Amino acid sequence: MVDGVSEEEVERSINQLLAMEAFSRDGAFSVAQQLNEAIAGGDWKLYADFARLIKVVDASDVIQTAEKYLKEDQSTVGYYIPA
Repeated sequence: MVDGVSEEEVERSINQLLAMEAFSRDGAFSVAQQLNEAIAGGDWKLYADFARLIKVVDASDVIQTAEKYLKEDQSTVGYYIPA
C-alpha cells in the first residue's frame, strides 16, 4: 500500500476502466464518437493507445497525481441543508 492506495485497488480500477472501454466500443457510431473525442483532446492516437497507457498506472502515480491536483485551498465545498 502506498499512502492509502493499494496496488489491488489500482488494478481493480484499471480492469473496470478497460471493461467499460471495451463495452463502449460496441458499434460504428460509438467508435466514431470516441475517436472524435480523442481528436478533440489533441491526439487521435489516444483512442488506440488507451489500454496500453492505462495498464502502466500504479499506486504511486495515483498518489502523485492526487497531490498535484487535489488541493484543499483550490476546492469548492457544498453543503446540502434539507428544508
